[in-house]
Amino acid sequence: MPVANLLGEGEAAVAAIPQHAQQLALWLRLALLQGRHGFSDLAQTSLQHARRSAEAAPLARREALLLRLGLAYAELGEEEQAGRAVAESEQLHRAAAERTTSFPFPKEKLKGRVGLAMSAATYEETTANAVVSFDLYKQWPRNDFEADLFASINYDSSRDFNLTWPISQGFAVYRHRLDQRNFLFIDQLVAVNDSTFSTQDDDDDVSVVFSTLFGYGYNLWQGVDPGSFQAVQLGVGPRYEYAEINLTRQRDQVDPIAALVYRSRDVPIGPAKWSQVFALATPVDSFDEAFLWSSTRLDWPITKQWMWTNRLSLRYRSRLLEAGFKRLNVILSTGLTYKF
Repeated sequence: MPVANLLGEGEAAVAAIPQHAQQLALWLRLALLQGRHGFSDLAQTSLQHARRSAEAAPLARREALLLRLGLAYAELGEEEQAGRAVAESEQLHRAAAERTTSFPFPKEKLKGRVGLAMSAATYEETTANAVVSFDLYKQWPRNDFEADLFASINYDSSRDFNLTWPISQGFAVYRHRLDQRNFLFIDQLVAVNDSTFSTQDDDDDVSVVFSTLFGYGYNLWQGVDPGSFQAVQLGVGPRYEYAEINLTRQRDQVDPIAALVYRSRDVPIGPAKWSQVFALATPVDSFDEAFLWSSTRLDWPITKQWMWTNRLSLRYRSRLLEAGFKRLNVILSTGLTYKF
């Protein structure tokens, strides 16, 4: 049977298929075959049928179908038609993103992560950290809640007494959105023995910090998912600090503080997701001391639920409490995280 007759029978067979997505895929294959055999007019007709199939498909499928149509046009040398199909696909993608991030946001189920990480370094001295982390996020139409806890057992061969030492830090944030950009917030920052505006982290020294902030925030950037954002916050509140150094209580008091906080969560960087908390605080009654805390997390997907997580935590305090005090403390960890 001549090729033209075979291709003609193929058109009749494809036209009889009721499913739009399947029909479009076969129209595209038929158009490419027709083009390769020199039947350019038949190929154009098949592509027109494919376009009608794409336009009749459900909206959720149409974006991908138009993109496939554009690639077929491009392979047949129809650059103008290819550009139109790809542009329509991109327009549908932008419209879908706007629907997803329109305010008020859709209510979502509780999302969580649990991770296990390790880090170590050795030269003249040896240090190591075993880390367990927990992360929770919950989205409502006008509110969201986030909690992140970082608990570690730290080993340091240079210590005189306690070679191993518990370290933990975490924050919880509740936001009430006034609109898509502006919100009010309550932050709770907690630390034991390290970071989050803490005091000391060596030998028998003990430090505990609780900081509560109330204030106003602004979303600098909002992703397609409401839980993907970058925001800046300005707040005031009480800060309780207990510090015991060399078995002597150095501080046990509450101070009012003001803080500027930058937060990002699940910001896409290629295949990875970047989350950041950076806080700079000072007592409002004296302004003679500065506290800086930074927590950077980069999650690389391995599977749908498993991630390779890298975390860098920095703490800086300007005031020197005693000789040998560490103004800057750094913790780096890497490990696996399970998402649920």
